[in-house]
Amino acid sequence: MAGMFAGGEAVQGLRAAKMFEATKPARVAKLIEEGANPRLAEYMSQPYKGSSHHSIISKRQAKDAGLPAWLVDSRLNLAEPRGMSRSDFYKYHYQVDPKAGGFRLPADLNGGKGWRPKELGLIKYGLPERIWKGMPVPLKDAMAAVPFVDAPRFYDKLETSQ
Repeated sequence: MAGMFAGGEAVQGLRAAKMFEATKPARVAKLIEEGANPRLAEYMSQPYKGSSHHSIISKRQAKDAGLPAWLVDSRLNLAEPRGMSRSDFYKYHYQVDPKAGGFRLPADLNGGKGWRPKELGLIKYGLPERIWKGMPVPLKDAMAAVPFVDAPRFYDKLETSQ
């Protein structure tokens, strides 16, 4: 039941991954239209394979608090959008991460400049949209299940186990 709320995003991700190669020429053309040179457009249209967006606890917060990697990099904290190009992921990360600015690129691709979202006219999401779109699907599923938990029964089990 809980998966119904966020399950659509998972299906959407699978479809995106399937169509990735079929739509690559269109992505390259769009990037060139946005002002990228052909080499940069080709690079940015490749599948994104870097680290993902840390949703609730950022890497910096985790380091400052001394939190273990298994928690920080868990499925409940790590948003891993599938089927995205580098360009798509950079845009996504910029919009959901309040501290994200530009991203580094190989020096020979953009005249030594990194990827600059403001030059593309991107704006960051507001807080509610940033939280929802940046949240990992497993965390959305877990949150959607909360209303269906029999709280008194669950509490009784906690009390009797002690």
